[in-house]
Amino acid sequence: MSRSTQPATSRRRIGSDRAVAIGALVTMVLLFAMGALGPREEAVVAAPSTATASPDSPPRAPVPVRVDEPLLVVNQDGSAVVSAALENPNDVEVALVDVRVEIDGQALPISSTIMWLPLPPSTSSQVGAASDAGGFMVPSGVLAGSAARLTFRFDDGTCVDAMAPAVARSGEHSLIYPTSGRLLSPDAPAVPATDAGSCR
Repeated sequence: MSRSTQPATSRRRIGSDRAVAIGALVTMVLLFAMGALGPREEAVVAAPSTATASPDSPPRAPVPVRVDEPLLVVNQDGSAVVSAALENPNDVEVALVDVRVEIDGQALPISSTIMWLPLPPSTSSQVGAASDAGGFMVPSGVLAGSAARLTFRFDDGTCVDAMAPAVARSGEHSLIYPTSGRLLSPDAPAVPATDAGSCR
């Protein structure tokens, strides 16, 4: 009994086509598994933070100015000059407005320069080192060896209290002005109205 058979070349072609189809199917499965096919998810980029201070947040209170080496330098004529190193720890400039001098609870009249003493941020400034700004002179009533309460008032509304010894002028005070009781402004010496109790 005879069997009909396909030519060998036809069988090889069918086998080759099947192999190509299977290879293509495997490739598609692999690509799909790796995400090469099908919908892609768009990458989500986080928006940069733009957080701002709440308008209801209270403003930061100023940090008090640091007062170092406060002194009353007593001149030969009996007048006395305020000396101190002031350091402003804030990031904005403030200015020294006035100084109140009390001895034994008694406030003394002061002659002061018309110009306030500017205190730049993070900088030390010397009270009494200039003749046109930040000068404070007590015409009389201070004796070397006594102690005084000094109240420094600044234009940001703050005050700093410091106890200061009264010392006789010597060579180490040569840069502290004035060296005599001459008035520092046309106004008569007066007691500053502000004391530490009225400062915030």
